[in-house]
Amino acid sequence: MKSSEGLDDVQRFPPVETHIIGRQVLRCEGVYIQGSIEGIDVTFTADTGATRTVISTKTFRKILSSKRPKLQKSSSLASADGQPLKELGKAVFNLTLGELALEKELIVAEIEDEALLGLDILMKGDQGPADIKLTEGVILLNSTTIPCIQVGQTEPIRKVRSADHYVIQPRSEILIDVFVDRFDKDLQLPSRLLNRTLSTI
Repeated sequence: MKSSEGLDDVQRFPPVETHIIGRQVLRCEGVYIQGSIEGIDVTFTADTGATRTVISTKTFRKILSSKRPKLQKSSSLASADGQPLKELGKAVFNLTLGELALEKELIVAEIEDEALLGLDILMKGDQGPADIKLTEGVILLNSTTIPCIQVGQTEPIRKVRSADHYVIQPRSEILIDVFVDRFDKDLQLPSRLLNRTLSTI
């Protein structure tokens, strides 16, 4: 049976198994990964509360019809509050997370995010579960370092140490040499020596 979109009307099949999808709406704060699905640029939302990886129907319809896989009957999806999500079906897709290429079964459903990256990928890599290192802004999966974007994460505090002992007179300011702590994710020059202006009251 075909729907008005020309897709298999698989949502009419009775549910077989229920999977919980942790997110219902797009949130500003979160962890995001740039990637693609069948050649379409996609921003994945990392969601450890989702048991399955899901792409939105809007993203699915962006895929060229020649590359769009045929959907099959899928398991029933439920949001975090137990309410069912409208879904079109499931299929095997070619996707990338950063530079990591994967071929995985994804579910197409009505969600606000472009795609939710669930535990079926994060926990079931070929070389074990993903190592999410938010302090470094990366996710390690299948020996591949995948950059991630953290929204709502405050910048870490850096220590600044004087390179020498200075005496700054009251109501004055001078330029001095200081050492600034770096983080592994910094893409700066190797030298830590920077000029800073320190003032006193």
